[in-house]
Amino acid sequence: MSGSRLRKRTRPPAESLEVIALSGTEWRIGDPRLPADDARRVLGFVELRDGTYEALLLGREFDRSGFESLDDAISHVAQLLARDSSTGTLQRSPT
Repeated sequence: MSGSRLRKRTRPPAESLEVIALSGTEWRIGDPRLPADDARRVLGFVELRDGTYEALLLGREFDRSGFESLDDAISHVAQLLARDSSTGTLQRSPT
């Protein structure tokens, strides 16, 4: 991914998301409102590859987006979840 294609997010990440480091280059994004044994708790993943943070949100068409920082990638996941839940595209509520 070239530097010109990286997306920059200016809003801080959603504080309500759970971010768990799986390794020095991989993070799992989750919904802490759901029980730990509920598969719906896992919302997506972020991976650092070649200096770019790549975000992948589960439950959507395959779309990998690159960002300059981990915070930018997490903000992107939060924005997609908020947009999808407002349009009914992706249901992530614990109901």
